[in-house]
Amino acid sequence: MTHQTLEVEMRTVLGNSLRKLRHTGLVPAVVYGNGVENFNIQFPVGIFLKTYKLIGKTTVVDLVVKGGKKLPCLVYELDVHPVLGTLRHVDFLAVNLSEKTTATVPVNFVGEPSKEVDGVIIKSINELEVEALPDSIPHHIDVDLSILQAIGDVITVSDLAKNANYEILDDGDLAIVSFNEVQEEKEEPAAIIEPTAEAATLEAPKA
Repeated sequence: MTHQTLEVEMRTVLGNSLRKLRHTGLVPAVVYGNGVENFNIQFPVGIFLKTYKLIGKTTVVDLVVKGGKKLPCLVYELDVHPVLGTLRHVDFLAVNLSEKTTATVPVNFVGEPSKEVDGVIIKSINELEVEALPDSIPHHIDVDLSILQAIGDVITVSDLAKNANYEILDDGDLAIVSFNEVQEEKEEPAAIIEPTAEAATLEAPKA
């Protein structure tokens, strides 16, 4: 499978000096996992953001260290400034392409509930944890809202179709979305209440 690549440089700047590094347009990062001894890297923020729009946290990227070899990794964590929204740091998880790993995958809600019922959709979660080979991690997992036909209907993890490429690790009884009675009269047929999870700081790729 062809991967996106990201050229990086080894980083010696640490601690309080990282602010100056960011002001030059570079992002500090760290790589760990898969028996790799932790090492620090840096790269231009613009190039990383373009790459991240394609890979998100679910697609392998080959880090190419100048003078070194390619290292397959997943973006594991992003540190984003809570006010400015600027990227401050990236964690990469090195992976073995022949060994399964775990990843957090966004839920993609598709379809619509019954239009004959005046209900409200309650989305309880917006991501699921899966185990798969690195190249088999899905970009997202679809949840079909058309299953919701009556007040009280719930879609749980166990209701999702099985997939040979990955296994969902979350408890099968975990509610993903439910169709509840409207508490007050509304003219609209069905309102949607989003989950109260922390808002995503950077948009994940769309398959």
